[in-house]
Amino acid sequence: MINPGGLDPGLGPAPSAPDPLVVSPAQAQVLELLSHASVRGVTVAAVARQLGQHPNTIREHLDALHANGYVTRLDPTPGGGRGRPSHRYAVTAAPESPAHTTLITALAEHLDASPGGPGVAEELGYAAATASRVATPRSTTGESGESGESGQSVADRVLTSLATWGFAFGATTTDHVEIVRCPLVSAARVHPEVICGFHRGVVRGLVAAAGGQPADVTLREFDGPGRCSLWFAPELQVVVA
Repeated sequence: MINPGGLDPGLGPAPSAPDPLVVSPAQAQVLELLSHASVRGVTVAAVARQLGQHPNTIREHLDALHANGYVTRLDPTPGGGRGRPSHRYAVTAAPESPAHTTLITALAEHLDASPGGPGVAEELGYAAATASRVATPRSTTGESGESGESGQSVADRVLTSLATWGFAFGATTTDHVEIVRCPLVSAARVHPEVICGFHRGVVRGLVAAAGGQPADVTLREFDGPGRCSLWFAPELQVVVA
């Protein structure tokens, strides 16, 4: 149970980025590649290979895109190789429109003041997710693992669908994924029980829609600086690149 009004402002993921600025043709090419890549991001080296350019050139483009809010720089995933793991980059979630944000806030205020409001929010999230089509990821980088009929595990399909809802992810293991961007984090800080309850329902609904058991995933809200986190049971292990 989250303590409303008691959230440390340093906890939890970041909001979506502001409206993007104009980018150069070269940066647009990098952004286009990232838009079809793994939801857990790709490295400078992977982008350089795909575009046939020097890594230093790609790094400059990514730094500029990151500075202007187009891409998110994710924590590297620990690996078994030598050297320091490389940062990964992913497209930043699009910001919500003011009208959409106002509607969400109004609904959250109403549910917060209603008996059983958080439970209703979770039911709504579950219904919305199970009614949606769970995404099958596309990857042009060759960096994502494949398994199952769709080419991805249940957990990976869920993460790809969550990316279309506006989430972005950081450090990843086979059972744990950090959420580093949330499209409704501002509203969640004011109405955590309702907004986080809704997202809890979304996650469980997506798992069900992908053929898994909803009880096999846990959303831990505001569990550390700059993140929330998802924990998957062994049956839903994430494929770590």
